[in-house]
Amino acid sequence: MSYPNTPSENATNPLTMPWSGILGLSAYSFVERFTWYSVRAVLIIYMLEFPGFTGTDASTVYGNFTVSIYLLAFLGALAGDFLLTPIRTLILGAILQAAGCFFLAVPQTEFLYAGLVLLALSTGLTKPNLFAQYAAIFHGKRHFMASGAALIYIAINLGAFIAPFFAGSLANSTPPDFQLLFNSVALISLLSIIPLFLNFRRFETNYADHRNSPSENHTGGWIALISMLFLLPVFWTIYQVLTAGIWTRCPLPHIGELLIATATILFSLTLAICFWHFSKINILFSAAFGFLFCLLAVIFNRMMGPCNPAAPASLLAAELLIVIPAYAIVGRYAPRKLTSLFYALFGLCAFASNKLAHGVKDFIAGNGTVAALWIFIAVIIVAIILLAFTGFLIRRKFPE
Repeated sequence: MSYPNTPSENATNPLTMPWSGILGLSAYSFVERFTWYSVRAVLIIYMLEFPGFTGTDASTVYGNFTVSIYLLAFLGALAGDFLLTPIRTLILGAILQAAGCFFLAVPQTEFLYAGLVLLALSTGLTKPNLFAQYAAIFHGKRHFMASGAALIYIAINLGAFIAPFFAGSLANSTPPDFQLLFNSVALISLLSIIPLFLNFRRFETNYADHRNSPSENHTGGWIALISMLFLLPVFWTIYQVLTAGIWTRCPLPHIGELLIATATILFSLTLAICFWHFSKINILFSAAFGFLFCLLAVIFNRMMGPCNPAAPASLLAAELLIVIPAYAIVGRYAPRKLTSLFYALFGLCAFASNKLAHGVKDFIAGNGTVAALWIFIAVIIVAIILLAFTGFLIRRKFPE
């Protein structure tokens, strides 16, 4: 739906960052992830409070719960693309998240399962539509897309970092006050609706403009989309394999975790500033540089060991240089009327990487780390060449 009396920021300020929209989405992202990670931090411990629940039962329920989120993201994408709009779907997701937390606060098995179903539905609705709305905000401002993705990434990481401390402060009390925790995060979750309502008309107008405009789905755009679709699971697989060694063999004290989270936020902010002021940077070149850092992380991990700061620092740089441009690539080149669906498809990359990581670990156990190292290096080099080639193709054949 379009509101003729509400001009979009894209129409009025085509050369400036759409601050109101992106800050509103970032605020929503922070609250939504804060709520989600607060629940996740104590969920298994909470389930063990129920009579008859064993550790195996809790792990099984938790595993099914997390897997369902990736599948329900497609339901959320269909709702955003065909039934509602992204902003309306996000509001519905926030309401369901709050309801799910309220249900969890009732110490009965039936309410536990009902709460988990509502939380899974809310996350499925949120994941693809958050970035579909992000893509709409930057319609006509595509050079700023990486900056916007970096700001959302800051909000997501900040919410995810703070949540366990908040949840732990209540769950570690004597006795654990789970009811207060779940009721508190339910009320906090409802606060995420405020920035959505404040920007509702603007978001609707942005989405209408975006949906009704021609897609940039030329040959280079499709190559970029397909490349990232296959390369993201590769990166997340390498990421999981390397970080497993870092966290199991090099346990860090609390101050170390704080420094890593702070570095993530600061580095993301630095990227946002760089992409904003040097907005002609090709996002595919950025992703290629990200895989170069991924290659360095693999080499440092092998030569210096996972405890050397060079390996996690390179992996952190790789994550930010690959994931943030990936959001921009989907928002820019995905078909306009299927944006949410493509973001849901890219969300499956994380799920696929979980399976691939287990396979890689089994391969390493049977064939040793040297064979895996050469496979990693070969795949990363192919990724760098493919992304760089696609970037040059788009720049030459489809100039701005």
